[in-house]
Amino acid sequence: MMSYGCGVPGCIFLPLLCIGALCGKIFGGITVNFAHLDPELSNTFIALAMIALFTAIVKAPITGKQVAAVVWPDNILLIGIRRGETELIPRGKTVINPSDYLIVLTDEADAAQVQRKLLLLVSGKKS
Repeated sequence: MMSYGCGVPGCIFLPLLCIGALCGKIFGGITVNFAHLDPELSNTFIALAMIALFTAIVKAPITGKQVAAVVWPDNILLIGIRRGETELIPRGKTVINPSDYLIVLTDEADAAQVQRKLLLLVSGKKS
């Protein structure tokens, strides 16, 4: 497993944007060469691929919501939110940010089911 980090907010997206740019460059090159499109459109394909990949991967519907607005699974207690180097005690009006780590408690017997429900919750899919 590889991990990328640079210590600067937002730079965790660099690999994601590079992969998007590479895909856009390949697609742009193919369409310019085989569909005989204007070569200047290659940069447009790069930007669109970066946007598309970013949108597809960074999708967590509970981000930007207040804790009270989220429909949490049964048998779960949100006890903390780790935001960078600080830990917050969540309150109803606490807003969940995309880079937050949620610290939850649940019964050991329910842990696998709660984990599946939380993954569905952040993926935006219906259970």
